[in-house]
Amino acid sequence: MRPDFPLISASTSFGFKKYFTLLIYISVTLLCQSSLLFGKTHNVVTEYGADPTGLKYSTVNIQTAINACTPGDTLLIPKGTFLIDNGLNLKSDLTVNLVKGALIQANTLHIWVKNRSHIINGENLKNVTITGGGKIDGGGLVYPRGDYDRLRPGRGIRFFMSSNITVRNIQVYNIPNFAVDFVNSKNLTIDSLIIRGRGFFNLKGSSDGLDIEGCTNVDISNCNIEVGDDGLCIKTSYENRDFPCRNIRIKKCVLASTCNAFKIGTGTLADVYDILAEDIIINKHSNPGVGNPVPTGDCISAIAIESNDRHHVYNVICRNFTINSCYNPIYFALQNRKENNPQGVMGKLSNIVLENINCIKSVSQPIIFNWQCDGANKIKDITLKNVVIHNFGTDAGANLSCMNGNYPDANKNGIANSYGIWARGLDGLKLINCKFYDDGGSKREKFVFDASVEHVETNAKR
Repeated sequence: MRPDFPLISASTSFGFKKYFTLLIYISVTLLCQSSLLFGKTHNVVTEYGADPTGLKYSTVNIQTAINACTPGDTLLIPKGTFLIDNGLNLKSDLTVNLVKGALIQANTLHIWVKNRSHIINGENLKNVTITGGGKIDGGGLVYPRGDYDRLRPGRGIRFFMSSNITVRNIQVYNIPNFAVDFVNSKNLTIDSLIIRGRGFFNLKGSSDGLDIEGCTNVDISNCNIEVGDDGLCIKTSYENRDFPCRNIRIKKCVLASTCNAFKIGTGTLADVYDILAEDIIINKHSNPGVGNPVPTGDCISAIAIESNDRHHVYNVICRNFTINSCYNPIYFALQNRKENNPQGVMGKLSNIVLENINCIKSVSQPIIFNWQCDGANKIKDITLKNVVIHNFGTDAGANLSCMNGNYPDANKNGIANSYGIWARGLDGLKLINCKFYDDGGSKREKFVFDASVEHVETNAKR
């Protein structure tokens, strides 16, 4: 007896072929899309010969793996120590997964001394993510900062002229120059970074933690930074004269520095504006060492906002800061730093709000507004709201010297003869519910405003 199957006649065979062809097409399409649905290609660096024991160099192997990636791929760096003697150059449309337990270890002799390359470098890239919980270690080289141009090392992670970049959940240690640096870039997400560096140690040692130079549309959150130079720095400098810094959002970060913790400047060779920093904790460096700019090892300024190079810094909000220890809590500086500004045009510093700032210990200084005497522009329209300063200084202090093109740090012009606010070159100050305490018993004045200060509104409480 024949099986009870339907017959396929000549008239229906063509339909069957169409059905079969369609079935094959759907199957192939699903297979192709499965890589999109379930993850991109993973180029594992050990499959390219990278040595996870750290006994031999893996630079060429990792770079080969990077070069083999196609758009949308993931470069996987597994657990282990990967020794490199030169920088690694990324490419666009790439995810780097440096997993927890993975370490990229720099040989300082080669990277920092011979070629001064950046450990992780990206130029003119787009759509790059670095993540995974792993660690980058620069080796802790100490170099003499006085011979800056000849011996200056590279960066830990650096992106230049790039867009849509995410760096998340990465640890960066012992970098003698900027640990993480973004230059002339836009659309950046920087989240959950741990950055560590030694104190200055007689003006040698680590440099800045996280620098944002001439960048637009930046979100920074949940970062923990402890370094010798500026902790988190926003600026526009030599490489970015035509690139302003704007639309920068910073939140929930912990900063420690033996220089300045949160800083706008020093370089202001383009405008800096639309900056919001909130929910920030500033601590003393856990291992400041000796020979730092401030003998106690405290940061020079917890918050420093400056215009030095003829451009405008404006529309800045800092709120919800806890400053556990510092030399100076808040520093405003406006001058013409002539080495970068031969035209002699003075910049501007205006429309800045500091709100809910609690300075638990200022070692010596009050809030300072300093200025290049007789400058064309004054510091304008500053609001301090719910600011509390505990000043433990014991020095009687004196009137500060004028800004004169010197490097603009709060320890460069003497100790002020007030414990709350000292101001020069200021037009427009509102104090709302602010409190200042002379905990050191210095018997200095609460406020000292020189003759150049005008339009001060205050209801500050002792």
